[in-house]
Amino acid sequence: MATLNDILAVPRFFDMTLLNKHANLERTVDTIEISETPDVSGYLPKHSLLLTTGMAFKDNPKELCELIHSLNALPSAGLAIKLGRFISELDPEVIAFADKLNFPIIQIPPTKTLGEVSHQLLSYIWDNHNESMHFALDVQRNFSSMMMKGASTDALVNHLSSLIKQPMLLINPFGDIDTISRRIKPEDIITQETLNQVVKDVHTYQINPTQLLSYTTIDRHNEPLVATFYPVGNSHCHAYVLVIFQSDQLPYPFSQLAIEQALSVLSFTTYKDNMIKQDKRNAKKEFFNKLIGHDSEVDHDVTHWIDYGKPFGIIQSPIYQVIIGHVSIPDTLDYHEKEIMQLTHEWFDSKIEGYFKNAIFIPNGDQTQLVILLQHKTTQITEQLEALHNELLENLNVTVTFGVGTTIKELSLARFSLNAAKKALEEYDPQQTDFIYYYQNRGISSLISEVSEDDIHYFCTTTLGPLAYPTSESNRELRQTLKVYLDNQCRITETADELFIHRNTVKYRINKCDTLFGQSIEEPLISLQLRLALLLSSDKNRYLTN
Repeated sequence: MATLNDILAVPRFFDMTLLNKHANLERTVDTIEISETPDVSGYLPKHSLLLTTGMAFKDNPKELCELIHSLNALPSAGLAIKLGRFISELDPEVIAFADKLNFPIIQIPPTKTLGEVSHQLLSYIWDNHNESMHFALDVQRNFSSMMMKGASTDALVNHLSSLIKQPMLLINPFGDIDTISRRIKPEDIITQETLNQVVKDVHTYQINPTQLLSYTTIDRHNEPLVATFYPVGNSHCHAYVLVIFQSDQLPYPFSQLAIEQALSVLSFTTYKDNMIKQDKRNAKKEFFNKLIGHDSEVDHDVTHWIDYGKPFGIIQSPIYQVIIGHVSIPDTLDYHEKEIMQLTHEWFDSKIEGYFKNAIFIPNGDQTQLVILLQHKTTQITEQLEALHNELLENLNVTVTFGVGTTIKELSLARFSLNAAKKALEEYDPQQTDFIYYYQNRGISSLISEVSEDDIHYFCTTTLGPLAYPTSESNRELRQTLKVYLDNQCRITETADELFIHRNTVKYRINKCDTLFGQSIEEPLISLQLRLALLLSSDKNRYLTN
């Protein structure tokens, strides 16, 4: 991109003279236009240099000032005027007005026509465009070669930073700094506080990164500093974003096209890296499927599973626990469901250890479900899952409902914790605000949930006889003594103390029970049956309801 400063420094344009002292010569010149129309500014492209004789402004400096004002607002590169025929000399009022706007006014030599000057200037600009094009192609070849040799995104970003001699950083889809240029650092020109704000603003921009955005902040000297946000890749939302600082000061022959060529290679590299990560997650999923599908009757080798899972982060631990997450995507994003789910998996993969020590994220077969394997005892599961849920909602606008399974002591028993987590998640009610559900061990009630009331009544009556549903006070006392005696592991003294009766009374009542049942209640089988019958008959209504 040629500037006025570049043009005036070329020997063949030595006879073009700058008329005002405070002109900004760093204005870009993209094209040349010739016109004598007073309101031409409404028809000019941006960054054009207007050539004129000023015929329409003869003896009318105020209207010439109005033209300069409109050209400056366009913005235009400047005004090149041929003095002599219509305007012999510019009015000081015009010069002062142009200086106030830092707007360049250049005098065209009287020996040249506007057509000649236009042709010479366009030839120079086009030569520059051609050089920029060749340079952009060189950048593309250079970066493609680096990519084919396995260069990382970090290497590509730092190489680009060295080429344009400006600091830059790459922000990942979750608003975190992925790569920051090392040789030319952002901290060299802006404070850490400003850098943090830029990163925060980038994350806001990531919601809809459809166009590059020029962004103005301040440098260490409180002077304006321009940064440009470039989306990397073709993601519809939450793309990687490359931030180039001082993007308005790119050295020649670097151009927007050259940056786009580098970005295309960078996009492919981030895509390749994500596919490698996806392959690793798929391998992890395959391991977990084998773990939960193996036959415990055959495979008791715990060490085997630990060794097999080491590449995926599996460690030897005294406790494991499975958590299942169900992802809900809002209707406004459902047309990007696959992309959002991919981002969600990437988010869990990179963030989960920040919430649970040694935890592992595992994709599930169902796209909307995921698995977290805890490998460390924690007493703050609820607090951590709440924090995880809130951060994910803030970052990706998706919600996750969690089912928490039981703890297990061996990795080979993971399927039991997984099944418990699934059952816990079945309690999810869309009408409720709860999003964390724990498995509730219903104990013996789950074993008899399908048994009819008549069968329960029959079992209790045949086992306990008149003590199943006692109607007399004596039978109620005998039932209570039997229950307390069994609860105290058939110890007479403890039973007497708990019931506040004499030891001999306990002995008498237990002998009476032995006679009633026709055998000693201390026999293991009869003891188990009596305990179960006492439980079912005392809490019959509750267990039947469950």
